[in-house]
Order: sequence, then C-alpha cells, then structure tokens
Amino acid sequence: MSARRDWPFLIGLAALFLFIIAIQMRLTYDSLEAQIDVTGRARLPFHIAQPEGNIDQVQNEAAAAGLRSGDVPVSLDGRQIHGSGDLVTAINAHRPGD
Repeated sequence: MSARRDWPFLIGLAALFLFIIAIQMRLTYDSLEAQIDVTGRARLPFHIAQPEGNIDQVQNEAAAAGLRSGDVPVSLDGRQIHGSGDLVTAINAHRPGD
C-alpha cells in the first residue's frame, strides 16, 4: 500500500533531477564555448564594481575611448546596463575590433 503513495514523490524527484541536469548542461556548454572561441570573442573592456555599479579595471581600448575608473555606465548598444550580466551579454554579441 505504501509503495503506491511513493510514486508521486519519485516522479517529482525525477523531474527535479532532469531539470537540474538540463541547467548544468547549458552552463557547461556556454563555459566550454567561451573557452574554445577565445579569439573570436570581444573581451570585456571594463568591469562593473559591485554593489556601487561604477566602472572598474578599465582596459586600454576603453581608456582610449574616454572611459575612466569610477565612471557610471548608462547604456551599451542602446540598452541600459544594470550590472555585469548586462555587460557580458552585450559584449558576447560582438567580435574583436567592433
């Protein structure tokens, strides 16, 4: 009788396991793709310090464009930047030299 009550729990546990595996596969794929295609991706021109949101660790090409440490980024490619994730998304859409 108790074995019949265990099925919903086991099905839910299996669904959770498959969901976690799918997320891990996606993260692993993105990580490997970024490491394999290093020369075909633009590098980050600066980092965004947390939690202040100021520009930090400015690369030479960003400094040549007029960015300085402590500046507050407003937008990149016409989209607002709220954090490092927005910066990485914008940069991944470009190639070196863009």
